[in-house]
Amino acid sequence: MSITREEMANLQELMNIIESSLADVERIIQNADASLYERWRAYGKAVTSEFVSMGPSLPEVVEQLAKDVDEEDEEMEDEVNEESTEVINTDK
Repeated sequence: MSITREEMANLQELMNIIESSLADVERIIQNADASLYERWRAYGKAVTSEFVSMGPSLPEVVEQLAKDVDEEDEEMEDEVNEESTEVINTDK
């Protein structure tokens, strides 16, 4: 099977989009959690979980970052609740 010039042009355009997007993803992950980024990078920056690897794939990295954000949100809520309780207690 062969590929047409139009299909090849579309493929090249999609690859450029993927490369650019992946560079953005890498930068965001590295800024968010440098050690998680280094683990992901050390195992070849797996983008899917199709291949067995001891290191995290991109979906696993994003999942971990989401957990970190959720935990951070919970901590902030706890702090706000504690401050609210302190204010209530001092008013008595």
